[in-house]
Amino acid sequence: MPVKEVATHIEKREGNLNLIYKDTEDIATAGIGHNLEANNEINVAENIVTIGTDEYKIAYWDDFETEKHGKKRVAYGADNKPIRIPNSVIEGWYLEDSKDARARSTAQVKDLGIQDPDFFDALVSVNFQFPAWHEEMENAYKALKGEDKKWLTAIENLEWVDPKNPEKGNSKWWNQSRNRVQDFQKAIRKLAAKDDTAVLMEQWVRDDNVFA
Repeated sequence: MPVKEVATHIEKREGNLNLIYKDTEDIATAGIGHNLEANNEINVAENIVTIGTDEYKIAYWDDFETEKHGKKRVAYGADNKPIRIPNSVIEGWYLEDSKDARARSTAQVKDLGIQDPDFFDALVSVNFQFPAWHEEMENAYKALKGEDKKWLTAIENLEWVDPKNPEKGNSKWWNQSRNRVQDFQKAIRKLAAKDDTAVLMEQWVRDDNVFA
């Protein structure tokens, strides 16, 4: 997928808001999924956002109906208006955040031993939104690693806390960002379709048809 298409997909999933808002984990975010807290651009205790030499004082948070992304909890200034972030700042953030996501993805495909352009593009989107996915979704990551790929196991572990015990519920990532998980599952299924022998072996082991 061309870089431009990857960028369009990321923006579609993350949204592009010139506002300071709380994401699904109550983290202060702005622009195209830019995490202000992780980048030390917000003093949570004092409600001050610092971008370069500019400071934005948050008077309070309240619900705001956006044009394309529904209702968001956004930061308001003392003038009782939502605080707006310049588009030039948002573009700069996106360039840096996407660069970081590509760097993490490059390291991960090397570690996983997967050389596939479409999977790499999917991974960039994952790392943009969820940089710690390989740690927090450890079982899925392990299933993708090495020569003995367990594609089905990876797909299931992205969705469930414990695939063998569905009553434990869906994974935290699934509950927060189901469409992003499904995007990644789709990319893994494409790889599995190219490795049907491994999928069959994995299924046989599960069914106890060949191995205990």
